[in-house]
Amino acid sequence: MAGHQTCPRLDKDSPLSIRQQWARQHSIYAIQDEWNKLLRLAKPADGVDYAPDLLEGDTLPAAPLKIPKQHSRPDDAESGPLEVNVGIIGAGAAGLFTAMTLEYLNGAQTSVKFTYDILEADSQRSGGRLFTYQFSPDPHDYYDVGAMRFPDHPVMTRTFDLFKKLGMNVEPLGPSGPSGDPPLGSLVPYNMTNIDPVSNQAQEPWRYNNVNQWGSYSSIVKTSGTDAWQLDADRSLEIDPELLASGLDPGTIFQRLIEPIRQALKDDIQNHTNTGWDMLMSFDGMTTTQFLSTPYPPPSSKWPQPDVAKLPPYNYDTIQWFETFNGGTDWYDQAFSEIVLESLDFEYKTAEDPGPAINWYCVLGGAQQLATRMESSIGNKVQYSSRATRIAVQAPMSVDVTINGGPDPAKPGGTTKTYSCVFNTTTLGCLEHMDTTAAGLNSATRTATRALGYGPSCKVAIRFTHAWWIHDLPADTCVKRGGLGHSDLNMRTCVYPSYNINDPAGTPAVLLVSYTWQQDAQRLGSLFTGDPSTETALRDLLIADLVKLHSSNRPGDLTPEQLYDIISPAYMTHFAWDWYTNPNTAGAFAFFRPFQFSSMWGKMIQPSGDVVVVGEHASPHHAWVVGALESVVHGLAAWCHVNAGKQPSLKDVINVLVGDEEGNPFVGLPLYMDVNMVEWHGLLGVWQRQELLEGRRRKREGEEHAEKKHADKKKRAHEFLSELGVMKEVAVR
Repeated sequence: MAGHQTCPRLDKDSPLSIRQQWARQHSIYAIQDEWNKLLRLAKPADGVDYAPDLLEGDTLPAAPLKIPKQHSRPDDAESGPLEVNVGIIGAGAAGLFTAMTLEYLNGAQTSVKFTYDILEADSQRSGGRLFTYQFSPDPHDYYDVGAMRFPDHPVMTRTFDLFKKLGMNVEPLGPSGPSGDPPLGSLVPYNMTNIDPVSNQAQEPWRYNNVNQWGSYSSIVKTSGTDAWQLDADRSLEIDPELLASGLDPGTIFQRLIEPIRQALKDDIQNHTNTGWDMLMSFDGMTTTQFLSTPYPPPSSKWPQPDVAKLPPYNYDTIQWFETFNGGTDWYDQAFSEIVLESLDFEYKTAEDPGPAINWYCVLGGAQQLATRMESSIGNKVQYSSRATRIAVQAPMSVDVTINGGPDPAKPGGTTKTYSCVFNTTTLGCLEHMDTTAAGLNSATRTATRALGYGPSCKVAIRFTHAWWIHDLPADTCVKRGGLGHSDLNMRTCVYPSYNINDPAGTPAVLLVSYTWQQDAQRLGSLFTGDPSTETALRDLLIADLVKLHSSNRPGDLTPEQLYDIISPAYMTHFAWDWYTNPNTAGAFAFFRPFQFSSMWGKMIQPSGDVVVVGEHASPHHAWVVGALESVVHGLAAWCHVNAGKQPSLKDVINVLVGDEEGNPFVGLPLYMDVNMVEWHGLLGVWQRQELLEGRRRKREGEEHAEKKHADKKKRAHEFLSELGVMKEVAVR
């Protein structure tokens, strides 16, 4: 795709964020790549070029919508609405939203009647990564194992529209505990930082390099010096002294370091230049670690220079300092471009420039409330204990799904159901576990199921007899208003809940003791057995870490022994969860590595005929619920375009889906898509399905000679394009 990336444009008049425009452009490039492959395939052997020019540049022409003869509508007219039965694999956010959208479409038009099955592998729970563990029926006795916080930001509009549709409104938390709470499912404030109600200052624990500090990073270095955690004390680490002496936290330094690229991308929008795009694309093949270890272009290169004490390359210890304070171990394996684009999406601010606040919310009763309300709103209930084990396309608008089948292809067992189309909403790891040999997935999607990065993540919560972090610690180290505990301990990040901050002192309280990612999650997860009574090593380790995290170096504060005597007796039970080892997820969230978004994502979202992949991984907003939702609307519209030539009534469905109705989560293509792009996706899906079925016919009839196989495929490509009206009717030699 290198040829595509020489002259992209960002549009100053576009309502899209830079990340959305990035996604849009790479989706266009992916369409161009697939179409151009088809054109090259159709080129006659005599060298005479009967094909149109290859697609190039940054825009798409109108999709050729003349329908090939073999896909045209039958002569006999339809009687009544077209009946479409949809197989939905997975009952997570994307699967439930697919069902909700189909039911909405049934009421919004009369040309097509959708029915559906939701096939869920779990035996009793819907929601997927919307998972809340309830220790008891008491209102605040839970924690969110999966999604747990939602920023009210323009990127998240569809999610908040869905909240409103389900009656989940923003409400204040009860001032005196559960008795004054709003209804379960309400959105209550989520506190990202513990702001002490007396001092009005950040008051959070930080434990690194066996040194404890309290406050915010900036307040700590003001009182304890720039090397507050004595990282340079024994000289065994070689953190860059200029950066360390600056007194800035690694997050702020990193933001300053990427600011020239961020600003250049913004300037591209204003000035119709390509500087920022080219800058970012020059790093697209790099992990964040590679970016930080690569020499930054000097001033002579005319690249804008970051406002940092020293430019890269940084040594290993300096990069570890950045990563340790900003994320999990190996977090910087993520593509550098992903981190830049996410910072633009949310306009993350630093302590130096807080900017306008983004209000964050959590769901009272846990994010599972969202899944519960989604499931309650649909008429056709989830079919539990129904693991999809095989997807096989039989004919246009005919796809078999085998449920709970075995490994023998001749006698797979289980139950097989036939659908007009299948929407796979599982993670790609779970899709990889299915037999998709006959599903017709394009090569990019098959590669993505194996190669696309997914982040490991673990959470462990402990139920205590009371909230000792609120009530039992000294005034200047207690944590009264939620927020985080920061450390390099096994536990890494401790999350203090925001929903139980007003509970009475003697009430049992849940603390999210450990939230880990990447290697930290893999190592801690090795202690999980699935049974708290046998996880004594995990329990003891985390209680010891809690003692270390909440210790203080100041005279007169509680000793570790005193802290242990507070924390350990208060332990009641715990619950631990590892998303990577769970067979129904095989990963926590999409974690794109170098090249994967620019080279893989745009092709993965193209429908493979009547099999469509949706979910947060099929959106530029991966790891967020909104990514799952918007992928569904795009996937439905694209599938309708695959079949609208044969079934024109689907055009009425398309008209509903691409409509624009404020506050309606079920309509409106994602901002990074437009109708023409979806039409192209549908057209490529027709070709993909045709080739799958033709290849199966040839194999059945024994036509396997390689040269003849290629010649016949070339001929079919020429005929396909000719019938679309884009090539002359000339016999292929």
